[in-house]
Amino acid sequence: MREEIRAAYRSVTLGRMTTDEFWAALGLTARDEHYCREHELTAGTREALDELAGDGFEPARYEAVLGELGARAGRRPGRPGRRG
Repeated sequence: MREEIRAAYRSVTLGRMTTDEFWAALGLTARDEHYCREHELTAGTREALDELAGDGFEPARYEAVLGELGARAGRRPGRPGRRG
């Protein structure tokens, strides 16, 4: 199953399938809204970003290009980082 997950992830990041097709390929009923609602940052992330910003670094957010999923995640209130 690990290889199927990798193949599906690669396909969705390359735009070869939609995120709905991605979830279905994994046999999940989850959708983008659920993933974004349930996602949590790793403990200490906000503090680390604040410290970097205090040192003059402007952190950028990495996000795999997952179409609407990436757009939804970027619109979440309180999400650190900037597009760019």
